[in-house]
Amino acid sequence: MSKQEIGSIAQIARELVTHLPKAMDEELKQLIARAEAGQDINVEIVELLSQYENTRYWLKEQIKLQAMEMSEPSRYAPLAGNPKLILPSLKWICPESSCDQWMFIVQASGDPPNCEKHKVRMVRAK
Repeated sequence: MSKQEIGSIAQIARELVTHLPKAMDEELKQLIARAEAGQDINVEIVELLSQYENTRYWLKEQIKLQAMEMSEPSRYAPLAGNPKLILPSLKWICPESSCDQWMFIVQASGDPPNCEKHKVRMVRAK
């Protein structure tokens, strides 16, 4: 596993401390203390947790989840610009030049209504 895949194993391992066999629990606590002191102990924690099938499986799942969380912001980015700055027209008007029918726009994403006089779809006022 690469360092990027592993992420912060010490942080992940803290969740396991109280659920491990006593011998493993003590060794993990010591490794976490070393990590807090600034030492790189990711490989040692992975080796310790890989001794048992259940903890090995749990560790792999945690690493997958952590990798997904780290990659999500780059996959889902907001659209460029500020959509709130684009104001909709305030009213619908009939496209017929001789018509004086109009209506206020209640919902910007709504379908345009029909003109009562000419029975054609209204358009946004420019």
